Amino acid sequence: GGIFLIVYIVACLLVGIPILISEHSIGRHGQGDAYRSFTVIAKERGSKHTRAWGVCGFIGILTAFVMYTYYVVVGGWVVNYFVKSITTPLTTLDSGVFAAMISDPWEPLIFTVIFTLLTFAIVFSGVQSGIEKAAKTMMPLLFILLIVICAFVLTLPGSSEGLKYLFLPNTENMRSAGGFGKVALSAMCQAFWSLSLAEGIMVIFGSYQPKSAKLVSNAVWVAVLDLCVAMLAGTSILGAVFAFGQEPTAGTGLLFGTLPMVFGAMGAVGKVIAIVFFFCVILAALTSAISLLEVMTSFLSESCHIERRKALVFAALVAFCFSLLASLSNGVLSGVSIGGMNIFDALGYLAETLLLPISSLIIVIFVGWIWKPQNALQEITNEGTLPFKLSGAWSFLIKYIIPLGIVYIFVSGVM
Repeated sequence: GGIFLIVYIVACLLVGIPILISEHSIGRHGQGDAYRSFTVIAKERGSKHTRAWGVCGFIGILTAFVMYTYYVVVGGWVVNYFVKSITTPLTTLDSGVFAAMISDPWEPLIFTVIFTLLTFAIVFSGVQSGIEKAAKTMMPLLFILLIVICAFVLTLPGSSEGLKYLFLPNTENMRSAGGFGKVALSAMCQAFWSLSLAEGIMVIFGSYQPKSAKLVSNAVWVAVLDLCVAMLAGTSILGAVFAFGQEPTAGTGLLFGTLPMVFGAMGAVGKVIAIVFFFCVILAALTSAISLLEVMTSFLSESCHIERRKALVFAALVAFCFSLLASLSNGVLSGVSIGGMNIFDALGYLAETLLLPISSLIIVIFVGWIWKPQNALQEITNEGTLPFKLSGAWSFLIKYIIPLGIVYIFVSGVM
């Protein structure tokens, strides 16, 4: 409920934005992947442990690798539902259909392969001429569709219960979810995940930024728009969950078991909206997947000195092997358990609950105590030519507050 939401918003604004600024500045100054950029900056600062800091930067790359292995599985589900939205009556696409789909021995596997090939083809050919142009049209369209869906859901009887579930603090639900520590850890990791923090992505993107780019305002816009989309999606899905009597703790299945019923309730126009919506979600998923694959490819190319296309093929093939296991973990490999979780959930736990907080902690310690805020600010402000009115607050947060906050939430959540 609201407890999760409050921590998530605070994490986005007071932790996410400062770390996003930090990652962009590391990448732009180091001009490379996380391993290379950490090494370059550590060497500049006279550190005796430059290689060790490079390895620390590599943890973000490892996080991206693990995330990619199960993210392409979800991307395959989206492609599957795009096809279903065209060929199948929407009112029949309930949670039972989704459960049957992910447990099928072949269906999720086939669409994981399709989504993986799409991702590979885009990174292989370059993203600027294809995905960038499409994203500039489709992402605003997805945002508009979310507004339309949200407005429609709010007219459904019972949707107000979904709003209460989402926005009102509920200590009973918090206790049943594992207590404040676990809820706060989940909220913080969700903020990092949704902003693509601590995965090496923003370091790579920072290396592509010109010196004239306003890193601070870019970070603020990313975080604010991310929050807007999150609120729209949360309101739409949870409102629909209660309106149609679904289970709110169904997780990923809410996208596939609840929204099709909303589109079905819209009548003929709902069919069109469903097709466009899932197509936009495919594009949104692709933009994330190519970012994760680019992190691995850049590391192999820049730091391991492997020719770029060979690096891409190697990274994609290794990740694909793990993706196959994740894809089958709800079906033929459902009996395989790692710490009481199937392979898909175990990969998610490793990346989102363990590696993300550790990687983010490394980033703030590196910027706050090795590179030092005053030096990072020279990069952020382009030697003082770009304004940063809250530079003092950013420095204090990065050096003291954020590291302590991450440690506290991580330890209490894991315990």
